[in-house]
Amino acid sequence: PRPIKWFSIPRLFRAENPQRGRFREFLQWNIDVIGSDDVQADVECIFTCADFLREVGLTPDDVVIRIGARPLTMAMLRSVGVGEDGMDKALAVLDKRPKVDEERFAAMAADVGIGADGVEAVCRFQDAADLDEVAAAVGESAGEDVQKLKIALEHLDLMGAGDYCRLDMRIVRGLAYYTGIVYEVFDAAEDLRAVAGGGRYDNLLEVLGGPKIGATGFGMGDPVLSILLAEKGKLPDFAAGVDCFVVAGGDDVSEQMLQVVGGLRRAGVATDYSSKRNLGKALKEANRRKARYAVIVRTDGVAVKSLQTGDQVDVPIEELLENPAKYFK
Repeated sequence: PRPIKWFSIPRLFRAENPQRGRFREFLQWNIDVIGSDDVQADVECIFTCADFLREVGLTPDDVVIRIGARPLTMAMLRSVGVGEDGMDKALAVLDKRPKVDEERFAAMAADVGIGADGVEAVCRFQDAADLDEVAAAVGESAGEDVQKLKIALEHLDLMGAGDYCRLDMRIVRGLAYYTGIVYEVFDAAEDLRAVAGGGRYDNLLEVLGGPKIGATGFGMGDPVLSILLAEKGKLPDFAAGVDCFVVAGGDDVSEQMLQVVGGLRRAGVATDYSSKRNLGKALKEANRRKARYAVIVRTDGVAVKSLQTGDQVDVPIEELLENPAKYFK
């Protein structure tokens, strides 16, 4: 049944000069809603993005989702004389505006047929402080698209994601297949590349040989996100430790050690072990592995030692394996 909502996290590759936040190989989280023309599908995707950012500990003071709408930008370009045959090139120029100075932007705009008066009008439109200014700039002919953007912003606010979102008509997206609402995620300080980006792409599936069907979604790569999380002290420690580390507490206990290791693993306890005879060195290894407990195996039983508190309890092997949860809390 439609709409189809899916996600994927592929490992991707691109021809790229490696630089900060941009690599030749990376992971990308993709979220898409296929089969809906309703603006609420766009809202769902943007909300999912905002909710993820909140979940990983990034606040509206850390990141912002800047939201625009391609149909409104295209209406603005038509009003300053850009024809349909030159629309893609003009949109590409507008997409570059935040990255170049005013003089360079004016020259690039002139190359696609936008004169000085047109540049001034386009800049006012892109710098609009609110949707009323946007609506006034594009006129009644784009009223339906203004209403869609208005609904999207209102619904995001109702769903609790509004504090992450900002109207920003400078957001165009560089790829020509976008057809509706578009957005990009940036760190609030704007020191990094975009964390994520996406929008509506209603014609893309048909272009690729599929049916004509509404679609919207975004992609978020791990390079910039990882940098931002690290800078904010929010990057998780992926070097996961083990629940317990089994060590020898005497000679001739190798069989008992294997019995303990196998029994704990079968019970679902993340367990590693060392065959080192020196107890002190084995316990140091347990700490390096970030184990929560050490299980010291002796001929007459085991000692379960908390490596966080130093507390230790002696237990028969059979009792430990019968109820591990009692000792690994």
